[in-house]
This record gives sequence, structure tokens and C-alpha cells, in this order.
Amino acid sequence: MDCIDCHNRVGHAIPDLGQAIDEQLDAGNVSRELPWVKREATDRLAAEYATDADADIAIDRLRAFYELRYPRVARDQRDDIDTTIASLKTIYRLVATPAMRVSAATYPNNIGHQTAPGCFRCHDGAHYKVVAGALTPETIPSQCATCHTFPQIGAIESGVLIGERPDTHNDRLWVFSHKTSVASADPAGQSCAACHTKTYCENCHATSAVKVSHDSMVTGHATVTREIGAASCAYCHQPAYCAQCHSNEVLPVGPAGNGRAFPVEEPLAPQPAP
Repeated sequence: MDCIDCHNRVGHAIPDLGQAIDEQLDAGNVSRELPWVKREATDRLAAEYATDADADIAIDRLRAFYELRYPRVARDQRDDIDTTIASLKTIYRLVATPAMRVSAATYPNNIGHQTAPGCFRCHDGAHYKVVAGALTPETIPSQCATCHTFPQIGAIESGVLIGERPDTHNDRLWVFSHKTSVASADPAGQSCAACHTKTYCENCHATSAVKVSHDSMVTGHATVTREIGAASCAYCHQPAYCAQCHSNEVLPVGPAGNGRAFPVEEPLAPQPAP
């Protein structure tokens, strides 16, 4: 491996397309009142064009989209549409350079795993360690704790874990079995509060993942998937993890075919046996 395998944006930061649009939505430069504005903006900005002028033509067609599909919006919110179009043209010049054949998707950010598979390209539970040039049966670590430390309480969070991790946390299924030792989802008044904040707990307890029992998941996870959907699995597992047994896709796949699992609420249809 080399540094740029992960630190792959060595020249200058290229904004993530989704985040760039969200920032303009927050700033009011892209109007929240326009129907499907983020979808239409993403489709136009993610496409490949020969020149900036070609991109501008495609972005200008946003006006025709509203005239055709939402004529009242096109009539009453003309200024919002014009401001949005101007903002999208600015975003395009930040995320793409047609003269160098660079589109918004050319250089995904491989540091982390929020907007691209990034770390999960290798830390997915399906890649094995190579030691002294020989393949070993040990997988590359894929647990969250491989990179992430437990959150610290205070105005400033430590970059490393403070103190020893409790012995209970060595259990690989502790995140699912801790309910037998914890009084409530609020860490206050419990030993959990030494490291965890309330919002840390709420990030999981607000999802369907808490409904999953891992006691018999090897033989019973198809039933869980049918009952509460694949979203609960996608919070922790990547498609490559499931591919160790399943030959077909069993987790939802993100937009633009990027292979990242993302939460959806509809249950998947029953899958055939692997």
C-alpha cells in the first residue's frame, strides 16, 4: 500500500457532491421549495461533459424541467430557479474539470467511509492479511473499534481512548448483548457515562438495529430481514460481508452503483439459500 491509496486527494480538496449541494441548500442558494431539486441537481452535476459550457446547458435545462412538470412553480418561483441554477454552475466548477476529464465521481474521498467505500474497500471482513508475502487465514480487522475510539465526555474529545477498555467490551457482540447489563438507553447515572454521552447511545437506539437478536443469526437472519428489513443489517455490515456466503446481493446498494449499503425501510424479498 501507499499513502495515496487512502490520502488520494493530494492536490486540493474536492467537495463531495452531495455535501456541496447540502451546503448550498442550508445557505439558501439552492431553494428548498423547489420539488426534487436535490435529485435534479445531483443528476446534472454528476454527469460527464466535454466542456463547462456543455455542463451549463444541462444545468439550464432545470428551468425547462419545472416548466414541463411543475408549471406553477416555474411561474411563481422563477427567481428561486434562477438563483439555484447559478449556484449549481458554481458547484460544478468546484467538483469537475472537463478539460482534464475529471467529473464529480472521478476521485472519491477514500479517507473514511461516509461518501465512498473508502476504508471498507479492504476493511470489509472479506479481505485477508498478507504477512511476509504469504496469505494468512486472518481477515483484516473490520470492527468499528479498529479505527474509532469510544467517545469522551467534555468540551474537547480525546483522539485516543482514555484508560482501559472494560472487559465486557472484548465481546464481539457486546453492542447487541449490553442490554442485559445496562439499565436504560441513557448512560447518565450508570458506569456507561464514564465514556458515553446520551447522543452516542441515541444514534443506535433510534434505528431498527436494536430489534435484531444475534443469538441465532447464522440460521435465522433471513426471518429478521423479512420482518424488519435489510436496513438493520446495513448499519453495521457491508455487502462484501454477506458475499462470503451469498452469491447474490442481499443488502441494499447505494445510488450510482457505488456498492455502499444504505438504510431503506422496505423489507427485501426472501432470498434463496446460499
